[in-house]
Amino acid sequence: MNYLNLLNDYRWKNKRSKILLRDNYRCRNCNRNWGLQVHHKQYNKDENGEFVMPWDYGDKFLITLCADCHDAGHTQYKVPVFKIYKSKNITNSKSKKPWFTSSQM
Repeated sequence: MNYLNLLNDYRWKNKRSKILLRDNYRCRNCNRNWGLQVHHKQYNKDENGEFVMPWDYGDKFLITLCADCHDAGHTQYKVPVFKIYKSKNITNSKSKKPWFTSSQM
């Protein structure tokens, strides 16, 4: 599935709506309230080298930007890509959830 199809998926639309609401439907850079997009601050790949689905990112990794600020940001900066490793043998002693580490690719 290509990225455009992923962005048309109901799961991304729901996540996008949540981030837009959190950011009060304003660009977090210039405060515009039109032409808004939700930007990933980083991209993650799983253990197999596959990109994580756009809607599976924590909210802290997403930000509302207008199209101009989004384009300018991508022109000036490269979005970092992290490979996420999930260990089957190590758990956080308090939560008993899988322990995750990341390393920059």
